[in-house]
Parts: sequence; C-alpha cells; structure tokens
Amino acid sequence: MGWKRQFSMAAVAGLWAVGIFIPSQAECQWRPTRHFTVRDGLVQSQISGLAQDADGYIWVATQGGLCRFDGQTFRRFTRADGLPDNVINAVDAKGSDAWIATELAGVALWDGASISTIPDLPLPQDQRLSGIQVMPDGTILVSSAKGILAYQGNQWTLIDESPAFGLIKGFGNRVIALGRAPLGIDSSLEPSPLLELNDDQRLVAASENSDHLWIAVLRNTLGLIQRDDIVWMTPDIEGEIITLLADEQGSGLWIGTDEGLWRRHENGVIEEILLQPREHRLQISTLLKDREGNVWVGTWGAGLFQIPPTPWTLFTRETGFPAHSAWAFSEGQDGCIWMATSDGGVVSWCGDHWGATLGSEDGLPSDAVFTLSHDTEGALWVGTYHGVCRRTESNLQCWGIDDGLRNDFIRHLIPRKAGGMWMATDEGLAMWDGSQWHFWGQEEGLPGTLVRSLAEDSDGRVWMALDAVGVASFDGTSFTLFNEDDGLPTNRVWTLGLSSRGRLLVGTDVGLWIRDVNDDGPGMVIGIEDGLPSESVIAVTEDLNGRIWAGTTHGVSVISPDGEVLRTFSAHEGLSDTEAAEGASWRDSHGRLWLGMAYGVTVVDPSLLSRNLVAPEVVLENARSNGRTHPEFHVISTTGENDTLALRIDPSITHLRFDYAAPSFVAPELVRFRLALTCFSDQFSPPSSDRHITYHALPAGKYRFGIQAVNNDGVPSAKTLWVDLDVRPPWYRTRWFQFFAILSAALLGAGILHLRDRGRLKRKAWLEEEVKQRTSDLDSANQQIQEQNRQLTELSRTDPLTGLGNRRALTDVLPVEMSILKREVIRLGPSDNIGDYHAAVIMMIDLDHFKAVNDRWGHDVGDQALKRCGNVLSDEMRECDQAVRWGGEEFVILARGMDRKGTLLFAQRILDRFNKCHLEGPDGIDIPIRASFGFLQIPLGTTDFQLSDQWPRLVDLADRLMYRAKEKGRARSIGLVWRDGGLPRVSAKQNCETLLRDIEAIPEAMELVELKPSVESD
Repeated sequence: MGWKRQFSMAAVAGLWAVGIFIPSQAECQWRPTRHFTVRDGLVQSQISGLAQDADGYIWVATQGGLCRFDGQTFRRFTRADGLPDNVINAVDAKGSDAWIATELAGVALWDGASISTIPDLPLPQDQRLSGIQVMPDGTILVSSAKGILAYQGNQWTLIDESPAFGLIKGFGNRVIALGRAPLGIDSSLEPSPLLELNDDQRLVAASENSDHLWIAVLRNTLGLIQRDDIVWMTPDIEGEIITLLADEQGSGLWIGTDEGLWRRHENGVIEEILLQPREHRLQISTLLKDREGNVWVGTWGAGLFQIPPTPWTLFTRETGFPAHSAWAFSEGQDGCIWMATSDGGVVSWCGDHWGATLGSEDGLPSDAVFTLSHDTEGALWVGTYHGVCRRTESNLQCWGIDDGLRNDFIRHLIPRKAGGMWMATDEGLAMWDGSQWHFWGQEEGLPGTLVRSLAEDSDGRVWMALDAVGVASFDGTSFTLFNEDDGLPTNRVWTLGLSSRGRLLVGTDVGLWIRDVNDDGPGMVIGIEDGLPSESVIAVTEDLNGRIWAGTTHGVSVISPDGEVLRTFSAHEGLSDTEAAEGASWRDSHGRLWLGMAYGVTVVDPSLLSRNLVAPEVVLENARSNGRTHPEFHVISTTGENDTLALRIDPSITHLRFDYAAPSFVAPELVRFRLALTCFSDQFSPPSSDRHITYHALPAGKYRFGIQAVNNDGVPSAKTLWVDLDVRPPWYRTRWFQFFAILSAALLGAGILHLRDRGRLKRKAWLEEEVKQRTSDLDSANQQIQEQNRQLTELSRTDPLTGLGNRRALTDVLPVEMSILKREVIRLGPSDNIGDYHAAVIMMIDLDHFKAVNDRWGHDVGDQALKRCGNVLSDEMRECDQAVRWGGEEFVILARGMDRKGTLLFAQRILDRFNKCHLEGPDGIDIPIRASFGFLQIPLGTTDFQLSDQWPRLVDLADRLMYRAKEKGRARSIGLVWRDGGLPRVSAKQNCETLLRDIEAIPEAMELVELKPSVESD
C-alpha cells in the first residue's frame, strides 16, 4: 500500500507528542566501541554498504573494494578478484551469497567460492548503481538514475523508469526505493507509490516497521507515518542531511546524519552516540544490526565501527574523566556518585553531568585521594596520603599528624553504624566517634600494623585486611586473627567485604576466600583452577542478585553465590582496562556496580548483563592438499543444506590442511574450535583458538573430520561440520596388487622348485667339475679385485696433486680420535697432571698471498707451490699423524698424543719449515712460500663432549685461530693450548661454541699463544 500525505489536528498533536527531542549524551561517559580502518584490514575507509550473510560474515562495501569480516580477519576483494569495479555502492546477502552493485553499472555475485559478474545489464557502462536488494524469492533489484531493474531467471527487466537513489528493506517482503518519487516494491515486482512529496523534497532515508514508517527528507526533516497520518518534525541533532534511519521496534530509532549518529528512545528523548570519545562530526553512511545484537556503523572516511551489546559505561581521560583512575566510590544523599581519583582530587557524577569537586585548592592535603565515604549524617570523608578530611555543606575539617592522628596514610574509610567513621591506616585502626579519635595499634593488641581494608558486620564487629598477616575482627574490646591455620589460603590479603548472606569475601594473593562470619570452618577458596583469570584478587563486591564480582590483575570475574565462576570480563569485552584497581569496587543504590580499573572507571548495570546465546555457525573455508586447494573442495557451512564434504586423498598428497571459521563479533577472540578425526579418535579435542589444522601423511583408510565451534559464552554450534576423507593407498599397497603378488610368488616358487628338482642331479655333476676348473681363476680374480679396491679406496682418500690425504681422510679419522680422547679422559678422571691426558692437535694452515702467486705466475706455479707444501708436511709428519689438503691453499693436520710442550714444539717446527720454503719460478725467480697457522689442543674440557659428528666445529675453531694469525700479520701461528695444571673442568661443547662466537673468550685453564718463526727466512 502507499502512504498518503495528510495533515490533521491529530498530526499536529502528534508533532508535540513525539517531536520534543532532548539531547542527553554527556561528554565524559562513553559506551565502548570497536573501530576498524585500513590499518585493521579494511580495503578502504569510505563505507557505502553493510550486509550479513547466513554464515554470519559481515560484508563491507567501500569506495575501494569489498571486504568480508569474520570478527578477526578481513578478507579483501578488488578487481583482481573478479569485481567489475573497485567502487562498491551497495551490497546485500541471501544465504551464503553476496550481491554487489558497483559504480560503473556492474553487478557481481559471490557464490561462496568466487566472484562472477552478472552479464547483460541494460544500462550504459558509466551509469552509477545506487542500491541493490535481494527479494525473499531470490529476485535481485538494482536502482539507478535510469530506474529500477529486476534480475530473475537470468534475465534483466526494467520495472520502473523513475530515478531511484537507493534501495532499503521494508517490512515483510517489501523493498523501498528512495528518491523524489518513493516506491514500494513487493514480490509481484509491480512498484506502487509510497507517498507523495513536494517538488523540492526527496526521500533520503526510511525505516519501516509493522505499524509505522519513519521517513527522512532533505534538510534534516523526519516524518512518522502511522495509518494515514504523517507527523513531521525537525529533530535537534547536528547535520544538514539525514543519511539513514534504522528502527528497532521497542528500542528506538537510529538516526545517521552527515555529522554524527543519534538514537531516539521510545520516550522521545534523543541521545547522541559517540563512536569515538569527543568525536561529534563523523559522517554516517550505513548501519546494520547483526544477529548477536552488535550494531555496525559505516562512516564516510572514518572506517567501520562496532557497538557491542554490552552494559558498560566508561569514564576515561579520552572521554573527559579528570584522572588516570578512581580508587573509591560513595553515594551522597542527593544521589551523586563521589569518586576518589588517583590524581584529580574528588569528583562527583550526578546522573548525566559533573557535580561538585574537591581538591587541594579547596583545602585537601593532596589531589591523590585513596578513599572516601559518607557518614550517617551525610558528611563526606576523604582519605589521602597526608591525612583525612570531613566535608559538610558549610565546612571542611582536616586531621593530620599534627592534629592528633597516629598515621596520616589513610587507606580505607567506612561509616560506623553507631555514628562516626572507621579508618584504616598504615599504622593501625582508627575511629571517630563524633567528637574525638580513638586508635588501636600493636600496643593495643592489633595483630598487625598496616590495615588495607575494612568492613562492619551486622553485629557491629569490624573486619580488617591486615597486610601480610591475615584477617582480623574487632568486637570493640579484643581482636581475633584468622590466618593460614584457619583456612585462609595465604596471609597476603588485599581487600575484603561482606555479602548479603553474612559471608566474608576476602581477596588474597592466591584467590578469593569466602567464609561465614559466624562459622569456625575453613571456608571456601576460589582460584585459577576454578576459573579465575589470576590468583591476585584485589577488589570485591556483590550485586543485587548475590553474585560476587571479583576484580583481579587479569580481568573481573562474576561468581555465583555457590562459588562457580560464571564468566570473566576484560578490556576485550569493553572494560576500560583489564586490570582492576585495589579495593575499587562498589554498588550504588540503583544496583549499578562502579569498578575502578588500572585505567579509567567502568560502570555496569548487572541487570542488563546477558549471555551471548547465539550459536556460532561453522564454515569450512578451504581444504588444501600439498599447499593447493583440493580439486574436489567447495565451501560448506552449518547453515547450508549440505553440511558434509567428501574428499578423495590420493597417495601423492602428504599434507592436508583445513581452514575454518565461526564468524562471531561478541569477543571474537574467545571463539574456540573442537576437532575430531574418526578412525584415530571419536572424541572431540579440547577447545582451541587455532583456525586451521594440518595432517601429515595420513595412513590409507576412511576418515571423518569434524569441526564444532563454541562462542565466547560457551554456547556450541548447533551442528557439526563433517568432511569424509578417503585416503587412497599407493598402488603397491592395494589389495589387488598384494593378491597378485602373492599368487605370482607362489607360482614362481613352484616353477623354480620343479626346475630345480629336474636338473638338480644333472647340474650337480657339471657344477662340481666347473668349480674345480674355475677355482683357481676365481682366486686370481679375487686377488686382483681386492688390490683394485684397495687402490680405489686409497685414491678416494688422497689428494691427487699433493699426495696428502683429502677431506674424506680427515672425516674418517677425526671422529674416531674424538671418541678415543673422550674415553681416555673419562677413564682417567679429573687430574691436575696434564701429562695424564694424551691430547690431539688440530692445525689449520693457509698459504699467505697464494692468490697473488696464481695471479702473477700462473696456476702451474701455484700447483707446484701446493706440491712443495705437501712435501714439507709429509716430511714433518710422524706415522701416527695425518696431514690433509682441506681445499684450495688450506691444509689440516691431526697430530696425536700431544701434551702442551709437544704441541708447541710441533707447531714451531712446522712454522720454521715453511719460513724457509722457497720455489723456483719462471726465469729462475725465487718465490718464497709462507703460511699462517691456527691450532688447538683437544678435548676442550672434561664434560659434555662434542658428538663425533660435530668434528667440523673444531675445524672451524682452528680456522678462526688461523685467521687470527693472518690478522696479526701472517707468517705466524696462533694456538689454543692447555695451561699447566690440568684440563679445564667445564663443558667441551660450551667452550667450543663460546670461542667460535668470541675468540677472546679464553677458558680459565687454557691460553692463547702466538708463535713466530725462530729462524730468519732464507
């Protein structure tokens, strides 16, 4: 039906009834939001459309592409992913599909796997599309300045030629077209006029409910249509243009403008919704309420905002709160809430505005206020680090050390039921009886000194949290101490309170202790194992339902009267901070809880607290085999008709990965997944936040892979997502192959036996003769083969140029030598006599300036130099030593049975030989051959020896010493040897690794020696 424009006396009266708007949002309080920009994954920050599909994903249309959000990750789509244009003007969803309208006359479809463009749109390519909506029967409506088109049965139809500037969902099956001639379109696809407007008016926004329709026209004018009456109104809101309307039946109307977001409540009061603290001029472009109750707000240039359905109100510096935190609260007779702040004195909040304040400029000893409370006469008491003050309407009286207080560090104040005030200080308990002070300390029987917290029970007993001592009660004459012997989990107590059931609530360093004040039992302890996020409970209070709110260093937990931890809140759920402030929890006369946090203040109405009962939907986003999407994969979800997928896993697939999600937006980081792989285990795994899993080399067989999800409040997914896996065996493990293999083996065996029996006797005689004839030939051939093998083995371990061993030769002997040395040291045990150990020496030799020889005289001369060096080393080696050419111009020597003295003599002898080594070059030119040496004695310690396969680390260390010699000037030797007095009693492996990192880090029992030639060079 259409709405007719009529005016009547009833309409005028309605204007007064519903059109009186009173802004009520205060600057200093703020409901927490989440803000998403390009830095968080958005493809662009100008939001033009929002939609939620059946799987729970939020689709975000921007002027730079399309995004899909699952609560934690944005997936971005652009032209490269199949979009016809990056400028997206509208998006709508049906089932798991998303329909997209772009700037340049392009309509695209996301079908769960990819984006495809819908062809044959009968519009010019440069025609801007302004809206898109999906009808319940799947018909697609698209709006533009050329009219409204319907896509049905793979065919486009022009159903109206009137210019339309957007499409919105109406009530039921109706779609409303915005513009100068607004239309209503139902499933018949026959547009009908929605209402008549003046020539200078244009419908820019609308929101339809079952019995009324809200409309907005240009110049910030609202209209409410009920039956045949229209009431026009101009709301007192910022902005010249209303950009959107969203009606929540029973909850009010959302109004977006070009300068902010507003909410009109059912009583007609309009409240400004601050998406960011102190930010009033955000241009609102689109709004969506998801199935979990989150409100999503798209802006033109400031990105995307999420308003969670939480009952929190925050006071922080960003919202105008004058301090970092608040440490205590109290309610005055006028209903104002007074707050003791960390650095801003005392402030009061009177419902929707700031009230009176009190600070050092007003006479307080300090602006750092630790506690406050009202007495029975309505006077405000304020405790600071330097005294206590009592404020009445006409007077401020303060007390300090000079005024008779024993101690002026005031930690807690509570009103005395008999009149006056109880006060906790750093040196005991104090009480003001209305005319004078009374004090109790250790001299008067107080079991401790520092009192952190106080509470007075119905019998007039005062309960005290004593620092590092326990809990004490005072009946006016004597003190009773409760400590670990009485069931208290620890004597470190932070805070305490009394419940409506007469139970003592004590926050300690290892959990919450609950005990009846008149009971002698040990009480009940609630700790981490019971669900608390932290052992340290530093604030405690009770709501009107008897639930305990325990503030910890890692969140605030709600505990049932029976001691069950129901849920825990942190900054992720909207608190101003995750860490609670000590003792800063309190309930006002309306039942609201005021929670001082390490940063800011959080106010919560527990009656508005609700669980997230929306079961998450599970989506299998991908299945990858060996890093690529499996060819049989398609997206499945628990919302689809088919929630099972079958995959054939070929033998070549060694890695199988599943990627899954459960879109949720109330604390999405707390969504958990439970997995099962039948055939291995029919049980589902414990919940995990991982969103993928990889299976490696699954044995052949049939499996079922199952996925379940659990939301932040523990509500599981209604269904399980299943994937049937058929893991195929390799061909040589198939049953048919095994059968034919066994059959073939049996037949072959039978044939062989038959042939052997038939020719056995005949061949026996022939073989005996043949053996006799060939025995001598075989013996000769065997000797030749053994000789050839010996020569091949020798060649494989020999450097053909120098005749020395090669790297393989060292590889064979050095690990054996390391094992022998290890066994020798272990056998002898610790000893102070270095001679008890038969060490080995590893020496690295590198020819100096060898490249210059090659470059100047040629590689033939270089080869002669290498041969000469090989001859020198061969002459100097003992039978038990091993010299090898390591590579290039480098040589390595392994010398066995060397003590300190022998090592030094051996190194000096080799150095002197090289110092006198010459080579006759072309034309008789004398070419000196010099070398730099690095050597070390092994083992490097008496414990934690290197494994034999770690011998290259020792060669590396000798190499480091050799380069040290080059740095010192070449033609010299740098070595690491034992000092007189025994092997270092430390880890050989650790010594080696330390020296490789820093050659100067010489162990205490070793020393670095430098040797130079002892004779002049020839």
